[in-house]
Amino acid sequence: MRKGGSDAGSISVVGADGKGLKKAGSTLGVCHLAWSADGRYLAGYAGTTEGVYRLDVKTGKAVKVKGVALANHVQSLSPDGSKVVVAPLSKNAPGGDGSWPGGFRPAVVDVATGTKVAIPVKGSLIGAFYLRDGRLVVRVAGRTANTLVVLDGNGRQVQRLTEPAAARNQALLQIVG
Repeated sequence: MRKGGSDAGSISVVGADGKGLKKAGSTLGVCHLAWSADGRYLAGYAGTTEGVYRLDVKTGKAVKVKGVALANHVQSLSPDGSKVVVAPLSKNAPGGDGSWPGGFRPAVVDVATGTKVAIPVKGSLIGAFYLRDGRLVVRVAGRTANTLVVLDGNGRQVQRLTEPAAARNQALLQIVG
């Protein structure tokens, strides 16, 4: 990210080998950036916490995600970029310093409509992450260890995994499925 001429940041991408630098576009959503699995979209929250933005790297255009007034974390995008997993904030909640959260109550939001997608998992949810194939992994807090609940594209539970107890208070950075 490079600071642009306005409040938006100019986003560039480069290959893992350091070659092929190209400008992807500009967006106000420059914090906690997350890619869609298809590589077309990049989403992040505004440094002011006033919303989440999704950048289409094919067109260079960014849109504000409807239905998210305030947020201080973007965890993940669905493979096609149509849904975003965020940590929404209430109107009077402190925005914080933007540090990566160890856990948060996730909201899945449809980018185009702003509709919140129900997460059909019981317990104290502390994170969620889309896998490349469209499954959603939901992190549920536990007393001695957290549980990862894997949902298929229709929201049906297909697997439960217990995290190692040592990971209980650590942040969820990625899930490799």
